[in-house]
Amino acid sequence: MVVCDRGINGRAEKGQVVKEAGGAAMILANTEINYDEDSVDVHVLPATLIGFTESVQLKKYISSTRKPRAKIIFGGTSIGKSRAPAVAQFSSRGPSFMDPSILKPDMIAPGVNIISAWPQNLGPAGIPEDSRRVNFTIMSGTSMACPHVWLALM
Repeated sequence: MVVCDRGINGRAEKGQVVKEAGGAAMILANTEINYDEDSVDVHVLPATLIGFTESVQLKKYISSTRKPRAKIIFGGTSIGKSRAPAVAQFSSRGPSFMDPSILKPDMIAPGVNIISAWPQNLGPAGIPEDSRRVNFTIMSGTSMACPHVWLALM
């Protein structure tokens, strides 16, 4: 199992590099920039994301022993504990820093971890090495907020 810091290259790409190097799983660690930001990604091997606070604790443990050990355990599905729907940290809220008189965006909506249709010519991790094919995957971004806005206006 390999611990990788977020940043520089894509999160799914990091997992592919770990897999190609013979890794069995990956712990993706938020850095101080991402702090405790939560994101869901499709990976090519078992993987989990931890916040910055947990990453500091994990790295302290790794440094404290000659043979650190780890395992990823599925803790089950929690119902009624979701923070969704919520607007992502990375979403604009306005006003513009460049021109405070521009109060954009006019409307915002959640666009994080949305289940969406997926093309059959690309694996769910979105990297060329992923040969799996699925009808749906989880995506985040501004365009993923559009269905929320559309439904709210109906």
